[in-house]
Amino acid sequence: MKSNKNDDSLLATLVSETYNSVDEEKEDSSNLSAYFESRSNLNIENSNGDHFLENKLIRSSVSFGCMSYFEGTSSFHFDLKDESYTCPRNWGEFSLIYSELNNSEYKIFENFNEEFLMNEIFKSNIEYDYRTICFCGRGESYLIFLPNENEDILHWLKRYSESGDIAA
Repeated sequence: MKSNKNDDSLLATLVSETYNSVDEEKEDSSNLSAYFESRSNLNIENSNGDHFLENKLIRSSVSFGCMSYFEGTSSFHFDLKDESYTCPRNWGEFSLIYSELNNSEYKIFENFNEEFLMNEIFKSNIEYDYRTICFCGRGESYLIFLPNENEDILHWLKRYSESGDIAA
């Protein structure tokens, strides 16, 4: 497989940021595979999630992943179409998600992590043209693949984040 210089640069940046996030007191930062193995051995807790939000997205045929944050590995984890993904909290806008995660108000991050080619990573799992947004607050975060032609969902999310209840 032929490698693109931009792909190599992106990969080098992500690996570098990952190594920088490993807490040397807890893990030997020279052994990245042990770090991620310890992450995979964690018990994934079931979260209640925002069922109203999830139902709205499902009824609207919008793909999304509910992200869980794991303190032990400083990473976010989510499933999408039977595949699991883990992203360290210091990758791009994931650091903003981490800082906003426990706020009492919801926040929307539009065009989430475009500079890290997030749309390219998930392209094979989503069957429509989309832009990636993140919706977080109140201890929950969602990666939402908003259909390009459906601005109604974005407007609904904005009203929902402002009201914070099901009256949106």
